Amino acid sequence: MAAQGPRPDRYRSARGLLEAPLEAEYGAFRLAGRLATVYSYNEQIPGPVLEARAGDTVRVPFTNNLPEPTNIHFHGLHVEPTGRADNIFLEIPPGESLTYEFTLPAGHPAGTYWFHPHIHGRTARQLSRGMAGLFIVRGELDDIPEIAAATEYLLMLKDFEIYRDGSVGPGSILTVNGVVNPRMVLQQNGLLRLRILNSSIDLYFLLQLEEHPLYLIATDGGGIPQPLAMESILIAPGQRIEVVAQGDRPGGVYRLLNLPYASQGGGMEGHSTQETAQLLATLAYEGRLERPVVLPSRLVSVDPLPPPTQPLRRFEFRSRDLPAGPVFEINGRTFDHERVDTRVALNTIEEWEIINLDTMDHPIHLHTNLFQVVVDGEPERAWRDIINVRGGERRRFRVRFADFPGKTVYHCHRVAHGDLGMQGVVEMHLLLPPRGRFPR
Repeated sequence: MAAQGPRPDRYRSARGLLEAPLEAEYGAFRLAGRLATVYSYNEQIPGPVLEARAGDTVRVPFTNNLPEPTNIHFHGLHVEPTGRADNIFLEIPPGESLTYEFTLPAGHPAGTYWFHPHIHGRTARQLSRGMAGLFIVRGELDDIPEIAAATEYLLMLKDFEIYRDGSVGPGSILTVNGVVNPRMVLQQNGLLRLRILNSSIDLYFLLQLEEHPLYLIATDGGGIPQPLAMESILIAPGQRIEVVAQGDRPGGVYRLLNLPYASQGGGMEGHSTQETAQLLATLAYEGRLERPVVLPSRLVSVDPLPPPTQPLRRFEFRSRDLPAGPVFEINGRTFDHERVDTRVALNTIEEWEIINLDTMDHPIHLHTNLFQVVVDGEPERAWRDIINVRGGERRRFRVRFADFPGKTVYHCHRVAHGDLGMQGVVEMHLLLPPRGRFPR
């Protein structure tokens, strides 16, 4: 369920088909208790929840009622990056329609994914004004009896500012599912499961639930082998996590907090930091289970990717202030949708090193193929599609390019950075061209 507040429509697959009509809308909406002019899907913030299983066909009849072009990115899904699937090079003009359609592979990981606009130069504006929705793939993790018995909440975290004319953008109002401080309920001896999405364009969330350890059970691309206890968990823009908490505290009300985190470097300045803990939601105990729901010790199998079959690739991320304004670059270049920056061969494994030359964090997102973060030379047993790289830091991930040829992108998911150039095109081939004929 969604935390207390407006409950978005939910479309579930039946007999192998998920059909979910979506319309991009522009108009008045009561946001955080105030009337605002927003962009939305189906006049809802959050947008509708789409729910499917591996092997299902997904059909999304989409109409653009905005005053500008838009499209849909199915963030994190391992599906075709071409045609009418997860094709971010499509532009749907105002007043026009397109039916997206694709099939989730039979082995697609269960997890918490999402959808949002991804039209270059307009992504930050459209996303910050409210266009986002969850896409849940059910599967092995959901079928574990203890997890299935947990009380599940969907939490879409987002910051807004509502200006005098009613327009909106990113800012100081922290919302969960479009409302301020929603209420969640848990029975004593129960298990709380939170599916959490950071749908902000720039804000980081460092989450803590008062007097309750949070047990990480899933990352961007689904479940992990065993629960990982954490006092607080960082979630960068675009990332998703799933956590559980045990209902073993005395009755009362407990706060879900956003703790201070410096994503700008050099201290606590900048839009996406704060100096004190901020309230996101409250958890109240109501009722009691006679038999406690225990936390399972094992979750799902995640095999580490084997060593890379191709040479290491390095990508330098850097911003520069120019007289015309800031630009954000990868390997000294800004985005050009007609240029291929990186060519890779399907059915190969690569290791990418992300080098952050700035003082600010950059959360780097790769489309189409999930990856595993490399720590001390070994891949973690967790699937991700975003890796957060702190200022001055180098981090690596390992990825298998599988199944789908075609072009897609990698970029910073502080999406204004991508709009300002921090994005590259990757083209996936069955065979590579001769060495030396393509850039990094």
